[in-house]
Amino acid sequence: MPQYYVRSALVAGLNRRQAQTSTAADIYDTASSPSSSLVLAPLNMFSRVLSALAFILPCFCKVYEDVAHLPSLSYDFVIVGGGTAGNVVANRLTENPNFSVLVLEAGVSNEGVTDSIVPFLHQDLLAEPNIYEWNYTTVPQPGLDGRNIPIPRAHILGGCSAHNAMAYTRGSEEDYDRFAAVTGDEGWSWNSLLPYFFKNEKWTEPADHHDTRGQFDPSVHSTAGINSVSLAGFPWPIISQHIIEATKELPDEWPFNLDMNSGKPLGIGWLQSTIGGGERSTSATSYLGPKFIHRENLHILLNVQVSKLVDSRHVDGKLTFGGVQFLRGGTLFTAKATKEIILSAGVVGTPGVLLHSGIGDQAALTALGIPTLLNLPSVGRNASDQPVIVTGWFVNSTQTLDSILQNATRLGQSHPCKKQSTCRVNNRPLPLSLTEALFLPLPSCPRLSSCSSLTHPSTHLPPFLLSPTHTCPTSSPRAVALRVV
Repeated sequence: MPQYYVRSALVAGLNRRQAQTSTAADIYDTASSPSSSLVLAPLNMFSRVLSALAFILPCFCKVYEDVAHLPSLSYDFVIVGGGTAGNVVANRLTENPNFSVLVLEAGVSNEGVTDSIVPFLHQDLLAEPNIYEWNYTTVPQPGLDGRNIPIPRAHILGGCSAHNAMAYTRGSEEDYDRFAAVTGDEGWSWNSLLPYFFKNEKWTEPADHHDTRGQFDPSVHSTAGINSVSLAGFPWPIISQHIIEATKELPDEWPFNLDMNSGKPLGIGWLQSTIGGGERSTSATSYLGPKFIHRENLHILLNVQVSKLVDSRHVDGKLTFGGVQFLRGGTLFTAKATKEIILSAGVVGTPGVLLHSGIGDQAALTALGIPTLLNLPSVGRNASDQPVIVTGWFVNSTQTLDSILQNATRLGQSHPCKKQSTCRVNNRPLPLSLTEALFLPLPSCPRLSSCSSLTHPSTHLPPFLLSPTHTCPTSSPRAVALRVV
């Protein structure tokens, strides 16, 4: 009898040794299958080919928006969520040509979405409401004067990698080594994971091809990976110069860090972003890129809302599922998985699927009329995030982007040239391939005014800051409750 498993996409992507079946354990080191190609007929048969294309194309297209066009609703692996992690797992699984994979994505296609492609315009994706957002908000927060806070979550193929601020940060070497120590698994250590960072990263030149010597450490980067990473293109020279001078004048307060992704992220360094050739690099443009998307064993279905896992049973005392129920156009469908179901629907979506499937707090599920299959009170709780507190300064306005960002007319003038790496507004170049932040300063704890007031979870969550910041919480963080509509 085939066994069905529900696994985290992160674990599926990193921890080969804990694969649930022997076949799944072998998938990550298999060679890539050759991509298929369609050879067109000679020109004298051109009209005949055109007539046949309407019937042929659905067989070759790997991204579908209609369930009827799917070759099958039974696959070896069904991945819920075509986001940052889900697409990576889909890519790795389909390296084995004997595995069939279906990715179910609730969002729309990323193709031609200019605000996602052009790095400088990423803030437009966060304007609510829009079709590229789930448009989540919190319930009124007592600790924030009763305000409802938006929770940006992507509703587009590529997930949050297709609409975030593109900052590329690996984290701290000490954190990974602590994971290894706590778990007793050396595979979580920095040195063990560094080859996987290299396997992911494709270091590229910035869009303006400026001299990057002294702005990063080539020894901790890879040019042979899949996902593009680069330094910011078109930096503002005067502002950059002032920041570098500050690191020289106040090295104890703001030490210069040659490379924030070396495993030692403290200090001020040049921001690295998931940008290649002036365009955003996402899990969809990289791991589902032209080199991979035409694999015969990989199918992506867009605009479908997964409701729950179905076909539950107990195998060897463990709860298992054999299918995924999803909604498309008012009709319910079920995709069957003969090997595994992999949940990668995000920090909000994955708990939602589990809860609707009967996995969660029994009392809460009973109150909602959902039969409990597995009582796990922690599902959907204990989420944590880190704040970003931006400090602003008055500066020479002719040396910033404020004149464009605060002027609707000028910003509108830039839209006709969105797809170019640069254009001109009022005879001044507008570099659309940059991101707003050029430096990533991370202060060490001793430099905060008071470390004694740091409380859980701030004591173990590293800061993620895109501008000079001073963070010093004085009370325990409050719970954030989501209102999902």
